[in-house]
Amino acid sequence: MPIQSYLDPIINMYNKDAEGRPITILIQNEQHEAVNGKIVLNQVPDRLPKVIINGMTEILYDKVITSSTLFKVDYDMGIIYLHPDLNGNLITIASYYGVKVYYFPASRVWTVLSGNGGVTETFQDIIDSVEVIKAAYENATNANTSIEVTNARNTFPTLGGRLDALNDIVGTSQIVTLNVNKTILKVEHKNSSNVVVRLDEFTYATNLITETRKLNGVLEVTFIYHTDTFNTEII
Repeated sequence: MPIQSYLDPIINMYNKDAEGRPITILIQNEQHEAVNGKIVLNQVPDRLPKVIINGMTEILYDKVITSSTLFKVDYDMGIIYLHPDLNGNLITIASYYGVKVYYFPASRVWTVLSGNGGVTETFQDIIDSVEVIKAAYENATNANTSIEVTNARNTFPTLGGRLDALNDIVGTSQIVTLNVNKTILKVEHKNSSNVVVRLDEFTYATNLITETRKLNGVLEVTFIYHTDTFNTEII
């Protein structure tokens, strides 16, 4: 996916004093879980003084990490590399001096690569897809603007009752499952006993998103979102 615009730069946000002069900031006891043999610091560290992890020794970047007591630092990107044995452990960085923070635009964060290494999807594509679903959902569920929902409540009391009941998910947690292409497959609303109170399932076609909501495995209502017109059918 070639870059179509140069309006989404990577931003270097330096720490500055009240007069706008670059400074470093002491950061202490920052904690991260080790994943895939590395952790990403909240800020890019200064090379002098070094990053300090109590009980561990920093080695040169071109050296091999041979034990769990050794680590090395990419001072350009703010990444600490660790021995694989530490994966899943919470690591406390005793201290380092932060210089700056990198901010990457969503359009430059890839999520899917083609077979030849080309970028076919970015995080911005996922955000755009979610916004389409959100807009269609809001169009369907806002009783002040949705003719379909208003008619369902006023003209079809049975369906109106279903819509009211299906909104009864206050206090639940939402578990989202995605398809391979990062679209939403289903949303499980679980109560404090980890029981699914409501299940929302999504299917996709050209300019159509179908959402089926099922309460306690029995009560059901289906929303058909027309993403090209933002009209919604309720079945």
